Amino acid sequence: SSMFQYRKLAGLENVPTVVDLVDVDSQKWKQLSRDSTGLKRQIYRLETNRTHRLEEKIASIADSIALTSSQEAGLFSASVGGSAPAIGISNGVDTNYFRINASRQTRRDQPVQLVFTGVMDYPPNVEGMRWFCKDVWPLISKRLDVNLKIVGRRPTQAVRELGSLDGIEVVGEVPDVRPYLDAADIAISPLLLARGIQNKVLEAMASGLPAVVTPQSAEGIEADSDVHFAIASDATEFADAVVLLGRSLEMRQEMGVAARQLVAQKYSWHARLEKFLEIIEQACSKQSQHQA
Repeated sequence: SSMFQYRKLAGLENVPTVVDLVDVDSQKWKQLSRDSTGLKRQIYRLETNRTHRLEEKIASIADSIALTSSQEAGLFSASVGGSAPAIGISNGVDTNYFRINASRQTRRDQPVQLVFTGVMDYPPNVEGMRWFCKDVWPLISKRLDVNLKIVGRRPTQAVRELGSLDGIEVVGEVPDVRPYLDAADIAISPLLLARGIQNKVLEAMASGLPAVVTPQSAEGIEADSDVHFAIASDATEFADAVVLLGRSLEMRQEMGVAARQLVAQKYSWHARLEKFLEIIEQACSKQSQHQA
């Protein structure tokens, strides 16, 4: 949406316009406002209204609008409307950059290594990890010899404080996330609020990591629970899934390989960009018909 302002430049008025919004941001801020109180709620409400007005403007001008999943596209059509078709195209992942670490497929050493990756001043990441460390971690650590690394730039004070818990390390910003994925046995994504598709989950799957995720983290990913990843709806389910995988190298191997195969087939950038090219061609055709 930040690029939309440049459509005002002279000479671009009649150029076909395809806007990649990724997520329906107004709905994200709306949900955050519902879950907050006081000044935070007021700020989130202001942001809800601001982004909704921008989305309405885009919907009235663009020829096509791309969002990161069919669910987001449906949400955009229902909450914003407009004449432009909203189409779901999920993010892709570089399957040459993220690859299976062969040594992970054979090691049986303990403790089991968990990893979470993400920008650590982003509220859904912060709240998700606080929930995991408070409600899930104690259920795991009393049953499994386990460590957790939280990897991502700009960790807030609330995130840094999680590093005081036994077995948890807040790594912070790193130049390359792949060594941390390679060193891990299981990826986690315990988000309680999520919009669109989670790149962190796709990257872990592309790396051949079994992942335990909440339903919110799994949204938009066309995969089967307990085959390509494990979906857990509450703290007990999440802990059980991590412990089950943590105790079985064979299960981790099987899920990791299945996850990698799925991402290579459905979520490589090559597969994703083919759909995007179709949308651009349709927008150009639509513009040509209007000018005829």
